[in-house]
Amino acid sequence: MYLRPGSQADINHLTLKNATVGMLIDSNAGGAMKIRNTQIYDCSNVGILARTATIEGSNIVINSTGQFDVALTKGGTYNFTHCTFNNNWPGNNPLALLVQNYQEYSNAPTDFYPMTANFNNCIIFGNNQIEMALDLKNDIQPVYKFTNCLIKFNNINNQFTNNPFYDFTVAEHYLNNKINTGSSVTNAFVPDFLDVDTNKLNIGDNSAAKGLAEPSFSALFPLDILNKDRATSPDSGAYESVIFEN
Repeated sequence: MYLRPGSQADINHLTLKNATVGMLIDSNAGGAMKIRNTQIYDCSNVGILARTATIEGSNIVINSTGQFDVALTKGGTYNFTHCTFNNNWPGNNPLALLVQNYQEYSNAPTDFYPMTANFNNCIIFGNNQIEMALDLKNDIQPVYKFTNCLIKFNNINNQFTNNPFYDFTVAEHYLNNKINTGSSVTNAFVPDFLDVDTNKLNIGDNSAAKGLAEPSFSALFPLDILNKDRATSPDSGAYESVIFEN
């Protein structure tokens, strides 16, 4: 699905499978692209590829992509609420999320773009140690924030220890999140998906996302992707938790 520059749309209840790039949203700044109650699975490259786009996304589920579930490139304005981005594509390179505010020419970043990216009550997970990349340059100060999200980020080789973009203690950028670092203390921070291999990303009663959501954001989207009412203690991600039957 290619949405050309200047396109505006309200995409609702879409299921998209087995693409190379599920959605390419190109330069629609000025009018928000709404994506709601949408499932994207098994894309060989990217689930949603955005370039200088404006997207309001809610109740989106993406699983298993060859590069990124969501790639936000060349800046833009993005608000994702109650979304589940999980990448279980085989290999060490695929990630759930890329946020990037520049474009490279001859392997050097030369064009920089304003970036605003907010993730509220989301799950960002997968089978790799780290499932998000904030590839941001300071030429134009990026605005980004993760609020009440469940995130997989195991800084196993300490390569990001001094990177300010991954300082999860800074409330300006990270607030009330649960970070799965792979350690024995936080290894319980797992989504408890029903079956990732068959794209069933419903969460169980033991999910770390249960009760994690910020209610003020949930009030904006009171029904989950299955039209289940979000209770007074809502769950992060696109699905409200259920008790799985054996």
